Amino acid sequence: GEKQNSEWVFENIPISFNNDKIKFNSSFSSFENYRLNIKSNKVNLSSVNSLLGFSQRFQGDIKGEFLYNKHNNANQLTINSLLFNGQIDEIMYDSLFINIDANENKINYNKIKLVYENQSLIFSGEHLPNKKSDNLYRTGEINIIGNAENFNLINVNNYIPISFNIGGELSGIININGTPESPEIIFKSIIKNPEFDLIKGRQLTGEINYKNEIASLENINLQTLNGTYRGSGDIPINLNIFGRKSNFYNSPDLDISIIGETTEFEFLSPYFEIVDSLTGHLSLNLDITGSLHTPIRNGEININHA
Repeated sequence: GEKQNSEWVFENIPISFNNDKIKFNSSFSSFENYRLNIKSNKVNLSSVNSLLGFSQRFQGDIKGEFLYNKHNNANQLTINSLLFNGQIDEIMYDSLFINIDANENKINYNKIKLVYENQSLIFSGEHLPNKKSDNLYRTGEINIIGNAENFNLINVNNYIPISFNIGGELSGIININGTPESPEIIFKSIIKNPEFDLIKGRQLTGEINYKNEIASLENINLQTLNGTYRGSGDIPINLNIFGRKSNFYNSPDLDISIIGETTEFEFLSPYFEIVDSLTGHLSLNLDITGSLHTPIRNGEININHA
């Protein structure tokens, strides 16, 4: 580096990570006024994780640019990167594009796009810190719009606070508002080949509105091999982004209504072999109330031409 006027300037300084290289540029006048710029055509994240002592949850190769400017109390961060051939925990990606800029007043998620085979997730939006709180971002307002195409729900089983496995290919639109500590979510979706525990279907459509640890289901329509079911109601669940614990599993706000017609006991056969041979034209009207821990099931099933 060399000193120019009152600041030190470093240009195109190469830094090696095993066989990968990055270029480092910086200008420094004091710890209150400096600029950092890092560029790379290809760096393996496993090498970076090992060097910095991070876990290996985030893997793959990365190319792009990282820019940070500090001028007194003003900060500006820009990330424009493409990651490829990697994974985040169990979520695989062929490419992951990240374009973010941030300052002390706002984080802009300009575009985040994950692609794996025929699956894609795209998000954009903003996050405003709450400067009246010690938890600037936990209580700061978020406005995020997302779109999913054929996203495999098996990927999210480790992230949802229920004990049943889910599956299927998800396509839909998601809007997230509120705060990370208390998000408000509107989700309109189509799920092909949906699975919930042992229950399997052909297609599931509907809308979910989440607020105050209640997921309200609207216009839910499930098509299976042998029948059609419609449902609506409320399910207590905690989708707090920071994992704040709550007693939602014992909340008495569970209230689900299901109406359906089928030719087999599709909801019972996977669990009770004794009803596997019982067929005919079946119509059902079921209500589930109480809590997820202690649900109360009521309703009626009519069997014709068994």
